[in-house]
Amino acid sequence: MKEYGKYQVQTKISKKAVSYTVFFAVYMFAFSMMLTLIGSNMGYAVDNGVLEKLYYGDMILMMTGFALFGVIAGKLGKHIRKLIPPVCFLDAAGIILLPFLRQRGYIGIVELIMACALGITGGYVYFRMATGLAGEKALGRIVGMGGALSVLFQFILSEAGVGSSILCVLTGICFAVLAVGVVVTNSERAALNGEPAAAVNGEQRKAMNGELAAAKAEMRVCEAGGVSHGQLIRLCLIVAFLVVLGNFYDNWFARTLAEQTAVMELYAWPRLVLAADYLIFGWITDRWGRNALSLSVLCTALVAFLNLMLSGTASVWWVSIVLYYLLVGAIISYYNLQFLMVAPGLKHTALWAGAGRIINGITSVICGLLVISSFPTVAVMVIDLVMFAGICICMAWNGYLVPGRGKAGEQGIAGQSAGMQGGAAQNAGAQGWGEGAGSLSDAERLERFTAVYGLTEREGEVVDLLVNTEDTAAKMAERMSISRSLFQRYVAAVYEKTKTQTRAGLVRLYFEEAN
Repeated sequence: MKEYGKYQVQTKISKKAVSYTVFFAVYMFAFSMMLTLIGSNMGYAVDNGVLEKLYYGDMILMMTGFALFGVIAGKLGKHIRKLIPPVCFLDAAGIILLPFLRQRGYIGIVELIMACALGITGGYVYFRMATGLAGEKALGRIVGMGGALSVLFQFILSEAGVGSSILCVLTGICFAVLAVGVVVTNSERAALNGEPAAAVNGEQRKAMNGELAAAKAEMRVCEAGGVSHGQLIRLCLIVAFLVVLGNFYDNWFARTLAEQTAVMELYAWPRLVLAADYLIFGWITDRWGRNALSLSVLCTALVAFLNLMLSGTASVWWVSIVLYYLLVGAIISYYNLQFLMVAPGLKHTALWAGAGRIINGITSVICGLLVISSFPTVAVMVIDLVMFAGICICMAWNGYLVPGRGKAGEQGIAGQSAGMQGGAAQNAGAQGWGEGAGSLSDAERLERFTAVYGLTEREGEVVDLLVNTEDTAAKMAERMSISRSLFQRYVAAVYEKTKTQTRAGLVRLYFEEAN
């Protein structure tokens, strides 16, 4: 608990945040380790030319898996959960079996099957993160902490010298954990769909069956905010341009310097910069919004681009490898967070939630097939300059370069909340509660009440309507531009958090807290 004036504010991390953080960390670790282990197991069985082709084949199949999940999820709806556990167990069985295979053909077949299954699993993970955390203020920190934990775990295992066989078993266990996590309870299903868990009871259960699709769509638009087709296309271009910059930095600069200097292993301690990167960009997103994220990533890309002009000496290499990981972390954080924030407001949420991974994979394959590491220095500089200019233009066109803006849903919520404050004092006097509360403004009272009970912005808006108006549920739902069933679910969540059972009880508690 934390003191907020004379109030105690709940600062304890919610179970939801912890569960999603662990869920994402397990996936990120399994994702990275599977790609690494596939490459190491194929390395002794084939020559470099065949290995490179298999790598590109893996990437294409993995991206196909992501896209396939988006298509299947649109057809199966909530029944998609039944498909994911077998796919996760398929990955688990494949990665555990891989060290025992010695024939090239068997290794290749198992590897390609796992790559496609990995994409389907990843599509589900991103879909669950997008829908379950729609409108969540701590989205950036949850994603950042999950990514950081996966990097730290990989680093510890690497430093401990754990063998590939044990790593395969650990990765297989991670996929098994993901499979088990899909088998959810009713309350977890509500969280999966972005709805308050407390609402899944009684009449709300009937409403979920009848109006679930419409309610989810309304909630996604309200909480995450939709984007136009033009903005979405430009966002995809931004990610693609960033990935091209990252590939040039990786293939042309970082690896070249590593071969020249041989100062240290590429994946040694500087990889920890990646963990810090995830945390920093996640915090920036939560604190200042997606526009601050865009500005931060743009500055990181600029520094990395300028660093390409430095000479390849040993002293510069230490700076370069740190900047390399900063750029990689910035790119991954950017497409993860941007698409997780906008996907709930789009028609094909299951497809767009993992669109960042798809764009990253496709762009990387194209760059690899073009053998960009062999490009002349002048060509690299010109292409990088064009990519950076494209990023700036697309970000500016989308309005991402305006500081202080870009938080999901903040403008609509702020506008609606401002219009709801007018009758607060009059209603407080009429009810006979909150005597002596005049020292607080309506906005301060609502802010503190929301902080004390850990309510979301939308739940705070519901509280404002319940205690400061005499409107019916239908009227309040209309004012919030949502369905009545969705409004009732918000009310149920508020009652659960405040330990009240009626509107009168909530009003009494609200003005008592203000004293």
